[in-house]
Amino acid sequence: MNKGWITIIFFLSSMQAFGQVVTDWEIRANNFYNRIKNIEFFMDRFNHGRKELMHLSKIDTATYIKKLKERDILIFTLFDKQRLKSEGDKYISKKNAQDFIRQVNNPYQPQFLNFSDSGWYATFAFEGEYKKKPIAIDCALKVNRDLQGVYTWTIIKIFSKDLKLDDHFENQLNFNPSVHGTDFMGVRISLSDPEWIKEARESNKLLTSRFLDLLITKDLRLIQIHKITYHFLKIDNWIFSVKYVNRESANSGWLVDELLSSSTENKNNYLNSNGIK
Repeated sequence: MNKGWITIIFFLSSMQAFGQVVTDWEIRANNFYNRIKNIEFFMDRFNHGRKELMHLSKIDTATYIKKLKERDILIFTLFDKQRLKSEGDKYISKKNAQDFIRQVNNPYQPQFLNFSDSGWYATFAFEGEYKKKPIAIDCALKVNRDLQGVYTWTIIKIFSKDLKLDDHFENQLNFNPSVHGTDFMGVRISLSDPEWIKEARESNKLLTSRFLDLLITKDLRLIQIHKITYHFLKIDNWIFSVKYVNRESANSGWLVDELLSSSTENKNNYLNSNGIK
């Protein structure tokens, strides 16, 4: 084959490959832009138009209706689409999702989420080692406001079947309010420092905790955190949980993983099942 033709074919193939790479970059960049990157981003999208929707009498009807329609769509984007099915215990009912959105975006009484709410909490699992043997530890945290008005994440429960641990805390192990932004890595780092634990223990009169004892002696080592879940119980008649979905899709990041219609009694049972009450 003529060398000129070979050069042209090679050039066209290279351009096609480069074009494909650019397209992949664009798709990934777009997906990353739309991804729900943290739980505050989730709340911001959930609360879209809050300023206008909370003051119906101060804006014109057309603007109000526009904000309601925008919010309907944005709340829907917070659901993991792969979990939306017509039926099945493992999935979110499409009817439930529709009823939920209709309720929280009610024109006369819209509902919103606040970081400072008491009606939500986080859970995750520590992967650790006890005397060089792998163990699992479940941790529950909530947002707390102290007497000075400062918000923190605080551990409320530590549980481990492997270690026969069931320790409860009352606003005694406190962490930076933005620690969730690094998937609670700051919690693991602080608890891996015996001096930090001793200081927290002294300042908060934390006298008994086998969990803390094991960390101080370094018999217990915390390696990493996984299975982070946020649980929301504030919305009337509903419980929903949010987990991280990692995939190449605009529908990714922190998304609604479970949605349950719920009475007050069921909410109490849910809290008990997670060891919160």
